[in-house]
Amino acid sequence: MYTTCDRKTFNLPDEFLKDIDLQCYCERKPKVVPSLCAEYGGDCLCNGVVFQMVKDGTSGPNNFYSAFNDDYTVNEVNGTSSIKCSKKNFEGINVSPGKDKVCWCDED
Repeated sequence: MYTTCDRKTFNLPDEFLKDIDLQCYCERKPKVVPSLCAEYGGDCLCNGVVFQMVKDGTSGPNNFYSAFNDDYTVNEVNGTSSIKCSKKNFEGINVSPGKDKVCWCDED
């Protein structure tokens, strides 16, 4: 994919650094893979978004993207040291009652 390297393309005002020649570059965006941070009832250390979901997704154990296809709940924990992986910290929601759950941390 190509794009024009100018102020208009990036919604910058014409006056933005008007006396300086700008340069553009691109790089691939890394694939974000959330990390498993706690079993249900454990503490999840995270600075981002925590997903509470079924422990074993449709493609096997501890696969975030597989479990993402099932029910889950989310809590943003920016600025905290940890959050307990329990329904109390996810507005009392018990995703998939009777199934084991885990928490995943997405810091991006």
